[in-house]
Amino acid sequence: QQQQQQQDQQDNQSISIEETLLYQQSNPGLFQETKLYSIFKHILNDLWHLWELALTGRSILLASPTAPECSEAVLAIVSLIAPISYSGDYRPFFTIQDKEFRELTTP
Repeated sequence: QQQQQQQDQQDNQSISIEETLLYQQSNPGLFQETKLYSIFKHILNDLWHLWELALTGRSILLASPTAPECSEAVLAIVSLIAPISYSGDYRPFFTIQDKEFRELTTP
C-alpha cells in the first residue's frame, strides 16, 4: 500500500510539473515581444543588475531622449523576470510635469 501511495504521489508530482510547463509555455510573461537586446545593446553588461533590481522590486529611474524609447526600456525590464510577474509600480514613461517627479528624483 505504501508503494501505491508513493506511486500516486509521483504521478501527482508529474502532473504538476506537466501542468506547470504547459502554463509557462502558454504564459511566458509580460512584454515578451520587446526587443531586449536591441534596446539595451549599449549596456548588455548591466542586464544582470537590472534583472536583480526588477526581481527585488527596487526603484529604477530611466532617462531617455524620447517617450517611446523609455516605454520600450521599462517594458523590457519588466519582461526580464518573466514568468514571474513584476509587482512594483512601473510607468511606461514619466515626465517632469508629473506631480511626483520631484519626490522621485531627489534623494
